[in-house]
Amino acid sequence: MPHPAPDRAEVAVVGAGPAGLAAAVTAADAGLDVLLIDAADAPGGQYYRAPAPGLGA
Repeated sequence: MPHPAPDRAEVAVVGAGPAGLAAAVTAADAGLDVLLIDAADAPGGQYYRAPAPGLGA
């Protein structure tokens, strides 16, 4: 279920893959209000969705 957007954010990060999560954490650690946006229901990006040859995934 989609979550309502906050009234304001100082930084919007599009994509909750590894790079987007790192950017969001870095901005939050700097004291900024962060809005993290992703099309998927769970974070991880293609890291969890892409097949991994040799790993049976």
